[in-house]
Amino acid sequence: MAGLLLPAAGRDVLRRPRLVELRDRVRPDHRRPADDDALAVTSRPTLVWGVRPAVAVVLILLALLGAAWSVVTPDREDAIVGGAAAVVLALAALAAFRLRHRLLADPAGLEVHGLLSARRIPWSSVVSLAAPGRRRRGLVSVSLEIEYDDDLLIVLSRTELGTSPQDVLDELNALRRS
Repeated sequence: MAGLLLPAAGRDVLRRPRLVELRDRVRPDHRRPADDDALAVTSRPTLVWGVRPAVAVVLILLALLGAAWSVVTPDREDAIVGGAAAVVLALAALAAFRLRHRLLADPAGLEVHGLLSARRIPWSSVVSLAAPGRRRRGLVSVSLEIEYDDDLLIVLSRTELGTSPQDVLDELNALRRS
């Protein structure tokens, strides 16, 4: 109940934090007042790559299908399998939703997000960026490899980036040079 005001002896015990509305602080012509540095916005271009939202939507739909199957099936074993599949697919959808912003890049460096944490890597720590292609069973898979700080390696796939790792590599190299 973190937004309620509780009266106690004629005063409020818990107050909601006052939200600053930008429309009250910005001129009608959408320019920032020159004397107000509190609202200064830095213009650091940030590039973002991550799992496409469509992946999470498909996983949610499959989880709902598994849950429906576990409800309507007369066989107990099928109900258990359907329920377990629904739970696993729902967790996968949650992970896909959480990884919508898997890799962020700006002029200061990279930020790689995992399920529970994020790691900031300044450009000075990045040793190499590569997008090698590997051939296995007749298929070529390309991944983005970020090597930093004495042999630490992060490997991101096309699914994790939501686009071609080669395209991401080109954009990262252009940003790193600027």
